[in-house]
Amino acid sequence: MITVAVIGILASIAIPQYRHFLMRSRRAELPLNVDGLRTTELAYQLVWGSYTSCAVTPDPIPGRVQVVFPATDSTDMDWNMLGWVPDGKVYGQYEVVANEAVGENAEFVANGYADVDGDGNLAVYTSNRALKVQMITGNSVY
Repeated sequence: MITVAVIGILASIAIPQYRHFLMRSRRAELPLNVDGLRTTELAYQLVWGSYTSCAVTPDPIPGRVQVVFPATDSTDMDWNMLGWVPDGKVYGQYEVVANEAVGENAEFVANGYADVDGDGNLAVYTSNRALKVQMITGNSVY
């Protein structure tokens, strides 16, 4: 009986921690993809002299289930011009907002959003020309 009680106590501690670990691992794609967007925008600017904007994709935010990122050769000219598409399905939603300026005044902001726990609170990562990827929301937001 004591053994069953100990196993029950351990399970009550381990199961919530395991769920948090799963959500953190799903959210981990955001900083990697936002950093990829930043790198690609910097390369785009070297070739074309300005940055490009890309619409929020996919729409709506995927949530608990991964979805295919819909930018392909035939669907989204903005993402294709940038030359960035995530590898495989995504849990997050991505966008790039760029100004019209050329040269030193050119700027962009790359954002990634996710709601892997489905509670309506978005985890947000952002980056720009001068700023490497950083998390805007708290670490407990999934």
